[in-house]
Amino acid sequence: MRRYELSIRSYVIEQRKKGIPWKNISQEVKAKFGVEPPTIRAMQKWVKRGLDRAQIDKMLIEEARKKLPEAAALTQAFFSEVMLPSVWRSQAIGADLEETMWEVFLGAMESAIGSVKFERFIDTYMKRRAEVKEQVEKEGFFSSTLQKIRQEKKEEEVKADEGKHQTKE
Repeated sequence: MRRYELSIRSYVIEQRKKGIPWKNISQEVKAKFGVEPPTIRAMQKWVKRGLDRAQIDKMLIEEARKKLPEAAALTQAFFSEVMLPSVWRSQAIGADLEETMWEVFLGAMESAIGSVKFERFIDTYMKRRAEVKEQVEKEGFFSSTLQKIRQEKKEEEVKADEGKHQTKE
């Protein structure tokens, strides 16, 4: 019996929830995923059982294990070809190393998922962040702890800035 990836199974379930006929789903699976589609009976079983959390977790772990060697190679290449040269350039011109690392990291994420998705995720994050900040300030959840952490962070930033702006005599 052939095993189909989680993406194919979830696609079939979603399409069927939309009321699309089985034959059309089979054709779409073949066109979209480039594989021989599962039998209608197999797809019916998927829809009947659905995908519970344990099944999804197991399938995601299996997929991750299959992709691990490729991910390791890409990570090594990224680190040696992008990250290290950026760090060296940053250090050479006296730029903030932490900022450079974040820029490289965020740039990698953007190139991995695409600019449109990246911008959408960042926008969503910033909106949620603002809502949480507003709620914390308004309702005072953990406010004393958060204020203490913010104050400590500000003090660290001031100390770091003072060190950068001192001139050597």
